[in-house]
Amino acid sequence: PLLPQGVTVTAREWVKFGLLLKDRGRGKGKQIVGAKLLDELIVGSKVNPAYGLTFWLNADGIGPSGSDRANLSGDIGAKKIADKLDIFMAAGAGNQRLYVIRSLDLVVVRFGIFGDFDDREFISKLVAGK
Repeated sequence: PLLPQGVTVTAREWVKFGLLLKDRGRGKGKQIVGAKLLDELIVGSKVNPAYGLTFWLNADGIGPSGSDRANLSGDIGAKKIADKLDIFMAAGAGNQRLYVIRSLDLVVVRFGIFGDFDDREFISKLVAGK
């Protein structure tokens, strides 16, 4: 399925996918997907340095509405996700998230509901005790 157009998976399946991304395509001791190919997913464009190929990156950019104003997902894409972290994320409906932070060997899946949610606040609290 095309991730930007909707995919339904369990939290456990998201974690498996996140681990594959975190480990640059390695799983169970084998290279399953080429690392260079996966690395291309998390390179921003000149048009929007905060967005790779279906992943939001830790860079200032423009939000999904095409402006730097807040939208239904907060101001995702307008500002960095977190300070000083090599984080990238998939963002879904209802504030569902898949965060990958390679330097912390961390994959986080968040299933949520619509309402107030701030990625920067969530991540800062999550890694505060690192």
